[in-house]
Amino acid sequence: MKLFKRYSWILVILMIAFIFVNSMTPAVSSKALSGNITTIILDGLSSIQVNMDYEVLHHLIRKLAHFTEYSILGIMVAFAIYERPFIKSKLINFACFFLVPICDELIQKFTPGRSCEITDMLIDASGMIFGCLILIGIIKLTHHSLSKSK
Repeated sequence: MKLFKRYSWILVILMIAFIFVNSMTPAVSSKALSGNITTIILDGLSSIQVNMDYEVLHHLIRKLAHFTEYSILGIMVAFAIYERPFIKSKLINFACFFLVPICDELIQKFTPGRSCEITDMLIDASGMIFGCLILIGIIKLTHHSLSKSK
């Protein structure tokens, strides 16, 4: 755990780099990957007699991927700020990281076949908030249970 605390900001930067690299993936490659995942899920659903439209599921999977990667980033940012804020104001620390979804979508604007969408920025920011709230909840529960046991 001490190792994670020491390198938490490096891990945050690596996660942001991972997100940006995904954004630089041309639409054809990105859609192929999510299409493969969609097909696997549809095959699983059809094996239990559940039918779903491919395009609807594919769209949900792509949006869920945005939300999930940003939830992970939100957890990582909240942990890093909790352990070692960049500057004294935690609010400013968090505000800086909400620039990541904006930069992410701007990268996509210049990637072949991709687009810059405000709805994706909102999904990304929501994922970050969700991740931050998860970590805050875990911290509060942990401190509450530790203070109860004393």
